Amino acid sequence: MVDSVVNGLFVPLSMLYLSASSGTSLVQVGTLLSVAGLLSLPLPLWIGGLVDRLGPKPIVLVAQLLQAAGFLGYLMVRSSGRNAAGVHRRQQAGSTPRLSMAGMARR
Repeated sequence: MVDSVVNGLFVPLSMLYLSASSGTSLVQVGTLLSVAGLLSLPLPLWIGGLVDRLGPKPIVLVAQLLQAAGFLGYLMVRSSGRNAAGVHRRQQAGSTPRLSMAGMARR
């Protein structure tokens, strides 16, 4: 439940932050968030195979590090191109821990 609340807060707040820091419109930022979400849809299929082979703990660790790097990348946002790249990396890394932690809960 906490994850759902945090993710529900993340999207609108990140839209406001990315729009204010880069000077792009909310429509453009929303479009970039949507595209980033669509591009990260197939990621769980690949991550699931990695979790089966390597176990969930190393995958969660790498995903958390990537997610931290993605959040730090927000500090460097100055254009809509960087918005798209940063949001996409953050969403990809953000979906991985949830998948892997579900695997850890079953063990």
